Amino acid sequence: MQNNFELPVFILPEPSRWYKSWTCMLHLGAVVLLLVSMLPWVWKTVLLLLVVLSYRSISGKYCQQSHPASIIQVYCNEADEWWLMTADGNIMQARLLPPSFVHARLVILGFKTGPAWWQRRHVILTPETANPDSLRRLRVRLRLPLSSGTGNPA
Repeated sequence: MQNNFELPVFILPEPSRWYKSWTCMLHLGAVVLLLVSMLPWVWKTVLLLLVVLSYRSISGKYCQQSHPASIIQVYCNEADEWWLMTADGNIMQARLLPPSFVHARLVILGFKTGPAWWQRRHVILTPETANPDSLRRLRVRLRLPLSSGTGNPA
């Protein structure tokens, strides 16, 4: 009988309505605060442009997954190798960065896909974005260390 918590873990993240609504509300709040601020109109214009660009980037990458760099598949095999697939079909090996956030309602994974500082990718998962069994297996994998087969069973 196969254990449901065994590796490999394969996740197909879906766009999240919850994350999209929070992103929209936060950016709209930033726009309102900028409009009522006492900043000169030149600064308001520049900052409003930055808020709009931020919303467009975040919405495309994480909310709608329409950006070519959006992560549409996450795979972790038995050797603890992580593989990511982007919306444009690019498959890359990644290294999981240590400060991953794991909670029952939210999982945030940070990956490094290359040597440069800008080659980082993030995956945001909520219960509505992934298969519940796969998400549970991922949370167990992230909370428990892999057994190396050597050493003392403590």
